[in-house]
Amino acid sequence: MIKGLSIATVWVLDHDRAKEFYTEKLGLELRADMTMGEGGARWVTVGAPDQPDLMLTLMVPGAPAMDEESAAAVRKLVAKGVLGAGALATDDVRGDYERLRARGVEFVQPPRERPYGTEAILRDDSGNWFSFTQRRESDDLDLRACRVTSDRAATPWPARFPRCRNALVAPLRGHSGALESHAPDRVRFPIEGHPTGSE
Repeated sequence: MIKGLSIATVWVLDHDRAKEFYTEKLGLELRADMTMGEGGARWVTVGAPDQPDLMLTLMVPGAPAMDEESAAAVRKLVAKGVLGAGALATDDVRGDYERLRARGVEFVQPPRERPYGTEAILRDDSGNWFSFTQRRESDDLDLRACRVTSDRAATPWPARFPRCRNALVAPLRGHSGALESHAPDRVRFPIEGHPTGSE
């Protein structure tokens, strides 16, 4: 039985540079830095001090995980800055935003209020972007009110989402009726500056 997620992969362009960024700038702790056998792949993992059961493995695209053509394609996407690597949680997003900026972390969006909390967007040294979010302590967003219908063109945006104006929940492909927002095929944010796109 699956107990949870223990390791997540972040594709980076350089192991040493990424290790420095994630430990010295973001403040994560180094969990491992080793070579898998003679001439094998380098294995670098980091994690949050308060979350010992979850690690990020910083992987450079290439053998043995993928062929060179695939590796080149992944490197290009990473360097282009189109890959979202995940969401980092904080309990002081505005304070941490200032502290991380002082360390040289690039933010592409300052803290802004969202339905789910206060969110900033940062990029790592390779180009991956992360949501950097302080969740609301008492989230008053009623997901049951976030319904969508297949007739998107016929209903103006505010009327379709009276309580969810900052989040567009797209229906499952091929579904013809209304859906609850907890089962989306994709979620897009029609918010200026958000890297997930716009309406």
